[in-house]
Amino acid sequence: MSEYSRFRFLDPFIWFIAVLFILLLAFAGVVCAQPNIPQATPVVGAEILQIETMALSGAETRIVVSTFSPNSLMYADMDHSVSPPTPTAWQAVPDMDMNAGYGYDVVGLACDGVSGFIYASHNDSGLVGLDCTPGSLFNIDPREALDVEVYDSHLYYVIADTATTSLYLYWRTINPSGTVNSPDSLLVSSSFVKDGMPPNIMVSPSTQQVYVFIQGTPPALYRTSDLYNSLSSASTTLTGLPLTDVAATGNIYAYSGIAPDGRIILAGYSFLANPPYAYVAYSDDEGDPWTTYDVPTQHSSFGNDIAFSGNSSAYHVYIGRMVSDAEGTSGSWSWMPTTTSGAAPRNSFVGVDPNDNNYIYIRTNWGMAYSDTRGNPLYDMNDDMYALQVNDFDQEYIKEDSWVATLSGIWYVEDYQTSPVWTAHPIWPGGDTRPYYSVATTVTADTVYAGNSGVIYRYDTSSGPVSDMAFTQLFDGHTYYDMYHGETCIAYDSTSSIGGIERIAVGFNDMSVLGDTLPRGGIIVGTNSGGWNWLEITGGAIPSDGADINDIVVVDESGVSVIYAATNYEMNAFGTTRSIYRVEELPGGGWDAPSQDMLNAYQNISASIFDLEVAHNGDLYACGTDAGGNHPVIYQKVAGGLQWNSLTLTLTGLPSDGIAHAVTYDNTLGDLYIAVNHEVYVLTSGASSWSLYSSYPVGTDIQFMYYDELMVGTGTGLYAHIPDTDAEERNTENLLPETFELGQPYPNPFNATMAVELTLPRATEVHAEVYNVNGRLVTTLVNQGLAAGNHRLVWHGNTDAGITASSGMYFLKVNVGDTVQMRRMTLIK
Repeated sequence: MSEYSRFRFLDPFIWFIAVLFILLLAFAGVVCAQPNIPQATPVVGAEILQIETMALSGAETRIVVSTFSPNSLMYADMDHSVSPPTPTAWQAVPDMDMNAGYGYDVVGLACDGVSGFIYASHNDSGLVGLDCTPGSLFNIDPREALDVEVYDSHLYYVIADTATTSLYLYWRTINPSGTVNSPDSLLVSSSFVKDGMPPNIMVSPSTQQVYVFIQGTPPALYRTSDLYNSLSSASTTLTGLPLTDVAATGNIYAYSGIAPDGRIILAGYSFLANPPYAYVAYSDDEGDPWTTYDVPTQHSSFGNDIAFSGNSSAYHVYIGRMVSDAEGTSGSWSWMPTTTSGAAPRNSFVGVDPNDNNYIYIRTNWGMAYSDTRGNPLYDMNDDMYALQVNDFDQEYIKEDSWVATLSGIWYVEDYQTSPVWTAHPIWPGGDTRPYYSVATTVTADTVYAGNSGVIYRYDTSSGPVSDMAFTQLFDGHTYYDMYHGETCIAYDSTSSIGGIERIAVGFNDMSVLGDTLPRGGIIVGTNSGGWNWLEITGGAIPSDGADINDIVVVDESGVSVIYAATNYEMNAFGTTRSIYRVEELPGGGWDAPSQDMLNAYQNISASIFDLEVAHNGDLYACGTDAGGNHPVIYQKVAGGLQWNSLTLTLTGLPSDGIAHAVTYDNTLGDLYIAVNHEVYVLTSGASSWSLYSSYPVGTDIQFMYYDELMVGTGTGLYAHIPDTDAEERNTENLLPETFELGQPYPNPFNATMAVELTLPRATEVHAEVYNVNGRLVTTLVNQGLAAGNHRLVWHGNTDAGITASSGMYFLKVNVGDTVQMRRMTLIK
């Protein structure tokens, strides 16, 4: 992302784990063939998508969330039998963790406390059921369910038949084992259009009937003629409830809920109004008349559903971060507060604890929070939440002060090489809690820039200690130019700054998909000469209406500052954008018009470029995908050269399909790294082909790479790889200690039980442990003295120590006296 990226990043314990695992890979004879991925704590958090709760017992509540992460589902438990009740650390649901390949495409979620099972809908895999033990997942319906609901061990979901624009309600009974019976269904609508908010299934605690809500202007609301537990496609009918008063408002109602006393509440949010506002409608008569009103601006927000805590006599209503303490009536709304860390509640689902409805769970801009008083105060609950998308980082030249941009704020560490001190929680510059996409610092760390969705903030040491309010806003793309919103990328102009002029280049991307017909991105340059002046760079080869910018760098070419901007391949009414654009500073000030720069010996190169890298020698590297989005590409432009040369066509070893999202360069050894899909490849100095360096679990989103040691930012956090500079000198024979012999695990891979032979030359103490790929202890096999001779170490991967291990890679560490040996094992279920 930024031009200068020097980063070491992990505390001493994590470095120990990193070294431990790279040595293990050397022992196994596959150095760097598999990922060495210690977690980069304490950078934790998540973008939460959905929240569900279930009572596992009368005192234990399970909170299940879907995330914007390869860790598709995560869970934590609240034990109400202790005082005060506190949540456990988060864990990934094994069959939908980062190894399962489901990604962040869970579109429907519900839980059944009787069986402990979770029911999740995925837009590719359909509706599945699973619990929190490995190997429990089973398929229910191959089609995507737009909404999923569980009530009294009955499963309900809606399926849209896009070919006929029909919407169907399905229902099944859940068995105590979590399995479900055969489905039955009813036609809800024959004119359903799948866009916007999904339909919402509700069961009224008052009437015990099932309702289906469809958003719109006006919306539609249907009710079954029979009770929830006696539906039949042969006899049950659906009746549309009257919505005349709701239709008269002209608003788009998108969310619905049924309160404990049977009150039906609908809500929506006006994004386009200035200022925006929320609106609410409710009926106590299952139809007209409806009470309708707008919510004051200072309390307006939006959510994805409407939740309730309380009973039929008195209850709270939750719509995103709005809470009503008087059954949703006008004038009863307020905003939930920030947590003690400053994390702000965000507009999304709200979960209510079924064991104690004073406890509620809500998404924040850091991850998750809970309240034991129905919303005020809120407490952070982010322990071990490894679902944080890390987007960018930068470090000053001497590698002491470091900055990380994530979807959950900015993280900072100081005195890294001496005694590192991390911020205890994310920083939100200026109190702005939107996701952050870029960060850049000057070579001396006097100044740092941070960018979120269209806004740039600046911090310098004269502002005092690092804190939210020590940042000042430099640029607001929402008001400066309507086109500037979405992701940002920042490049610090070292040429001008060394000369005494502070200047940065910023690229904007509206986060559109490939083929978007109306890109709204662009390039601006900010210069501080007694005050910040901003120059928009448009026109020329980039359509005047803007272009999506994925990455931006500023380089010195013969004493002149030159901007290179990476763009998508787009064809629209304003022209065609592609590949890379070059903008040169003019001798008298200002900048020339952008020109399409990606040329080879024959033609302009049409591609979508996602990442740029500048080597210390001035060479440029660019990676992405071809114009069709089918094949990874990587190009090099030698310093002082005019053409971009393909390192995909002239070299072998890269996959033939996929997208290259990140590239980085080892300035010491001259090795080049590229991330294609979930894998990292390396072109070592002087090599004629690419080789696989590391393979992350399928579905992992690699956001960026950086080389000092290889750092990889993904959708689940930041990972470090320790370089192996003398791999050719290593082999199993000369590394094995002479004091004992440890065989290879057999079978390997294994399904349930693995054994390994151990030979001791004399009686001695033996300590044997199994670790997972995150460096966490799974189980201890031996911790005692053993006699001289042959021994057999056995690991029952499914049952040891009461822990059920999931499929994946594990590591056996054996200590005999002062000597350590390791082996790698793969458990496959």
